[in-house]
Amino acid sequence: MNCPSCDEPLITCEYENVEVDWCSACGGVWLDAGEFELLESIHGVTPLPAVPLHQASSRRCPVCGGSMQLTRRVLSGDSGSVTVDRCPSGHGEWYDAGELESLLRMPGTITGSAMDPLSRLFGRPGSSDPV
Repeated sequence: MNCPSCDEPLITCEYENVEVDWCSACGGVWLDAGEFELLESIHGVTPLPAVPLHQASSRRCPVCGGSMQLTRRVLSGDSGSVTVDRCPSGHGEWYDAGELESLLRMPGTITGSAMDPLSRLFGRPGSSDPV
């Protein structure tokens, strides 16, 4: 499977029995359908609602090749959000470098020691390689 952002091959990594696909070139992360919720449930937090923006993304789904749609992941009652690319056929979501970590650091989501392995796996915003 290739990166929807830079077309480089994605590397499959495992975190807490959840397979995620990471791009070593641009630092983005592909999560198959339900994997975001799995990451959250592992740490006992409520999944963030996804709000469709009804706007086409310039990216294509790495599974089916179809155009993805922009979707906003937000916290209820909070102004923090991240816009991600989501396959309308339900294959998964694309997070540009730093977006997944930003979401998982929002209040009420994955925090503390759970972030350490995720940061090591996906790198930090601005870094090109995992730590």
